[in-house]
Amino acid sequence: MTEAGKHFVPDGERGKVVAASRVYLAVCAGVMVACYAGASAMPAMFIVLPRFYGAPLSRLFNLTQHAGMNEDVYDHRLNTRTVIMNPVFSFLYANMNYHIEHHMFRMIPFYRLPSCTS
Repeated sequence: MTEAGKHFVPDGERGKVVAASRVYLAVCAGVMVACYAGASAMPAMFIVLPRFYGAPLSRLFNLTQHAGMNEDVYDHRLNTRTVIMNPVFSFLYANMNYHIEHHMFRMIPFYRLPSCTS
């Protein structure tokens, strides 16, 4: 684990981080084997690649929520905003467009975040 990782991950949680990383690598390796065995890219298109071809849209959503806001402050009301999206994008983004509500009401499930705005 890098020095930054050691700084951010508590000692008691490091084993879980290593185990989760190994599981992720095993899934990736399994998908590559499935692609090779089936002579098809379909397993990768459904399991691994969505993280890559969905990233630009996620970056755009994150930019709209944080651009021009204060940085290095502990009050989330000063460094993020809620952005209203159409229902499709809101679903794909798991209602994280309700970003302030996500930070203020952490125990509320993502699908209930819109009800926190009223």
